[in-house]
Amino acid sequence: MESCFLCRQPVMGLKGQDDFLDSAILDPGDEPHLAEADGECHGKCLTMSPWGEKWMQYRIRRQQRMPFVMLRHHDSGLISLHNRNNGDTTLFRADGTRWVLRDRDTHRIMIQGSEGYQLPLDQEFNCVFREKDELLAEMQSVLRASGRYSLMHFLQALGTDNRLLHPATVADSEWRFDSDFAQYWTASSISARLVSALFVPMDVYFAWLSARKQSHRDRLGLMQSGQYISVPHIGSVSAAVTPASLAHASLSSQSRTHSGRLVERMCP
Repeated sequence: MESCFLCRQPVMGLKGQDDFLDSAILDPGDEPHLAEADGECHGKCLTMSPWGEKWMQYRIRRQQRMPFVMLRHHDSGLISLHNRNNGDTTLFRADGTRWVLRDRDTHRIMIQGSEGYQLPLDQEFNCVFREKDELLAEMQSVLRASGRYSLMHFLQALGTDNRLLHPATVADSEWRFDSDFAQYWTASSISARLVSALFVPMDVYFAWLSARKQSHRDRLGLMQSGQYISVPHIGSVSAAVTPASLAHASLSSQSRTHSGRLVERMCP
């Protein structure tokens, strides 16, 4: 596991709890380059430092350079960036806390609590130590015997349970044994299903819905005015072109991909 560049404690990379500040989005001369303020970190550490707001600004600047990203300021103080190409909405608070939600998440069960929603997560999670570790050996033994292992117990053993942004969502989170993953275990690594949840506060949830609706209305308006043409997916990439871009390209006749699905292909 990597260490948090702020507190130097291990970072697991939990969705909604930890963060990764990618120096690739920075411009030459940006402050984090000089201060080495990038890489893995706990979300709580980031929000308690001056780097949270600064990295929010860098991330917004990066996405604003993309023509298919719509920025909105919400009454709640949140800033949202909706990507019309892939349906992702990134929401920021001023302290740098962020949520990345996808259009398809609206079709998943969201459990409502008194302060917000919990989006259930069930994903493969890999944990790699630098060397053989007693905690990892215990985890492997318990998983083989009972099929479950508490995430909170693991974090307490690491000493990072006080670095959680939203402790309540971790209380019932657990690893679950999967025989397909277990065959790749080593003395310093483990892979298992991690059943957890992403906490989405009320204001974030409603700002997300608002951003999606506004983006949909904007797209319909552009399509009706002839200023926006949507090109279906080409492999894993989707494209959006405008009349200006069509001056430099022409659409070929329909052709089939290797999967047999009809697509529109851009030709030089």
